[in-house]
Amino acid sequence: MQPDLQANNAGAVVVHRPVTMTAGAVRHIKVYLDDHLVADLARGDSIRVPAGPGPHLLQARCTPLIPSSVPVILEPGEVLHARVCVTPLDELDIDFVED
Repeated sequence: MQPDLQANNAGAVVVHRPVTMTAGAVRHIKVYLDDHLVADLARGDSIRVPAGPGPHLLQARCTPLIPSSVPVILEPGEVLHARVCVTPLDELDIDFVED
């Protein structure tokens, strides 16, 4: 029996939406990884999405705001921590934080 290589190399993207008091704070932010909806985050929510090594596209969408997209490349077993929010200028923002 061969080992499951995907499981051995699996990493993850952890996405957190901090609690903010901006005008758009009550809106939910939809998070996509490689064009698949993985979360609908309210303030204070987080999600851990398993992902294999290689290139991925992390997107945040929140109608009527302009979507935000960030390409990422995961190393085998890497866990990437991202933060999504609506800025005081009513824009979507994705940034990365240290573990």
